[in-house]
Amino acid sequence: MKCLEKTNLSIGTENGGRSLLITLFFIVFTVYEGWSKNRKIEKVFSGRMKLDAKSFYENYFKSLNIPEEVVIDIMEILEKYLDADLSRISDEDDFSKNLSFFWKFDSMADVEIILAIEDKFNIKIENNEALNTTKLKDLVILVWKKIQDKNDKNSNE
Repeated sequence: MKCLEKTNLSIGTENGGRSLLITLFFIVFTVYEGWSKNRKIEKVFSGRMKLDAKSFYENYFKSLNIPEEVVIDIMEILEKYLDADLSRISDEDDFSKNLSFFWKFDSMADVEIILAIEDKFNIKIENNEALNTTKLKDLVILVWKKIQDKNDKNSNE
């Protein structure tokens, strides 16, 4: 008993107790946030078949003559910054509607995604373009158009 008295193991107002409570709060909050996000993802994608990268490309973008690498790179960026498995996403999913919950978990993710896409493809997406591009399909088409414009400009110089 004497040993416990000397170690100040109480979780009262001692600095160690506050730190422990704060740490526990952040752990619980992080776990809950992850669980909540996964629940929303499951609700949106319920009943959809998982597609690997190649199948996703072939189902949604091959007919548009957009290179597979462009689509796959965009999907990898989205998965990284949204911290989510998007194997059940469709080209018509809308980040302003059924996927808007992603922004509640990371309010800067949209900016990070645009910056990562600009960096990856060496393009510039204007703010109004980003704001008006809400569907995945529109994002891929916009990026491909920007790449083509950049290539056309470079070949004319």
